[in-house]
Amino acid sequence: MLPETNYFQVTKAEREARHKADALAAGGTESKSNSLRAFWRESSKALKQNWVLLIYMVILMTGFNSCSHGSQDFYPTFLKDTVRMSATKTTVITVVGQIGALL
Repeated sequence: MLPETNYFQVTKAEREARHKADALAAGGTESKSNSLRAFWRESSKALKQNWVLLIYMVILMTGFNSCSHGSQDFYPTFLKDTVRMSATKTTVITVVGQIGALL
């Protein structure tokens, strides 16, 4: 529902122009496979330049997901089994915690 940013439109136009020029220089016409090759070429270049950052982000997100799932999945089990709370109290605590997380 929102229009694309000017930066995105300029970048897309440049990429399409470069893709058309590469296709014409190769003596062929544009096709989906050429577009996919151009995307893969740009993606692999970005990965080669930023591989350390990619590994860092994967490790960081693994930690965040562990914390998130620990509080969402294991805490109710902890309350029921270890603290011996009733199912009703565990449900109320879990629901209040999830609403608090959303807020």
